[in-house]
Amino acid sequence: MQYHCYMHDAFYLLAGVFCAGVGGELFVRGTIAIAGTMRIPRGIVAATIAAFATSAPELSVSITSALSGNPSLGVGDALGSNVANIALVAGLAMLFGATISRDQSSKRYITTALYAPLITTLVILDGELSRIESAFLLATFVIWLLLTVRDVRRDRSSLPQSQVGTPLWRSIFNLLGGLPLLILAGSLVVEGGAGIAHHFGLSDFVVGATVVAVGTSMPEIAVVIISRFKNMDEVGLGTLIGSNIFNGLAILPIATLISPLQIQSTTIFISLAFGFASVIIVSLPPSWLPSRSRGIVLLALYALNVLVVSFAG
Repeated sequence: MQYHCYMHDAFYLLAGVFCAGVGGELFVRGTIAIAGTMRIPRGIVAATIAAFATSAPELSVSITSALSGNPSLGVGDALGSNVANIALVAGLAMLFGATISRDQSSKRYITTALYAPLITTLVILDGELSRIESAFLLATFVIWLLLTVRDVRRDRSSLPQSQVGTPLWRSIFNLLGGLPLLILAGSLVVEGGAGIAHHFGLSDFVVGATVVAVGTSMPEIAVVIISRFKNMDEVGLGTLIGSNIFNGLAILPIATLISPLQIQSTTIFISLAFGFASVIIVSLPPSWLPSRSRGIVLLALYALNVLVVSFAG
């Protein structure tokens, strides 16, 4: 009977990988085409539209867990996804040669992603994340979004319109057509992975910060891998950084606005610390740490994160 359960979970995992591949291809095509048609830098489209769309699984998990009175699962998922996005997914991309753009907009995204876990840590030092503190985090997110809109208006006129000829409606269709497959991929991976993890008696937060976090990061994983193959790193890595900002400054406070969280576990601070460390490594100048070496360091950091969170939980 137990063997049958494991096979069932393994099937879900494989089906999730397949859906991620197909959905990711459509999603990246749509993102690139929208950027070209609307004369918006690809990195900005990736860090906003694409990032928010690929964060839909985390938003769903956070709202569902908060409404059920268990916000710790959603918080663990949001914080764990941040570590998985940068340390695991970006680490894999950099291992295969991906590089981060160093233009002004990218620097702002990296800086915001760097400060997000610091701000979150400061507001929960009192042992809880209240509705007032959650509203403060959301306000910070809105300010970042307004600054991004300003960048779009400033940079748009200097970019030539795409000559690819893809109609805007088809670009949007590709993006929206790929998104459900990406979300389904995350759900399948969560279903299979969480089933296996619970057999080992892991706590809700640990499951959220590891298995569920990787599962809900499947959209980002697919987008980054396909972007690397297309030599469009600004799309993949921009999506990761934007997703981290959305997770930390929007999804986390949305969950705790519904159900305020009492901080009773050191694993939350561990996830915040690893999230902060991973963004620091990504933001180091290229002369300090080459891309592939940076990827190895990030992957080692993620492995350490899984071990520490699992034992602490």
